[in-house]
Amino acid sequence: MDERIYGLLGRKLGHSWSVPIHAALGNGAYRLLELEPDGLAPFLHRKDIGGLNVTIPYKRDVMPLCDEIDPAAEAIGSVNTIVRCADGKLVGYNTDIDGFLYMACRADISLSGKKVVILGRPAGGSGGGRGGIPFRSGQL
Repeated sequence: MDERIYGLLGRKLGHSWSVPIHAALGNGAYRLLELEPDGLAPFLHRKDIGGLNVTIPYKRDVMPLCDEIDPAAEAIGSVNTIVRCADGKLVGYNTDIDGFLYMACRADISLSGKKVVILGRPAGGSGGGRGGIPFRSGQL
């Protein structure tokens, strides 16, 4: 099979450190993929996509273009990771919650039974605005 595409999908990515970070982690093929909105659907229909990280403004826009959406990403209302599975399907995930849960666990913070306020920008930002962190708060 031809080389797969791996990278960060967004509109303006000049500020991103993703390429050097992924190169240091061993993926020298990871690249920045800046697309205008009208190029999003044609790009995601390519069969050579291996995996993508997705950033603003496309965290919500990619959802209907995925073949499947992980239940957590569906509940959160945004996708920040897309994986091409062995069966050829594009599956969308949201890893923000996993990062949040890891951070809390690592800091030995338990939020079980507590009220929590998550601050941020819901329009395409972390969590996508549907209260994604509480989706798995029982794990804390």
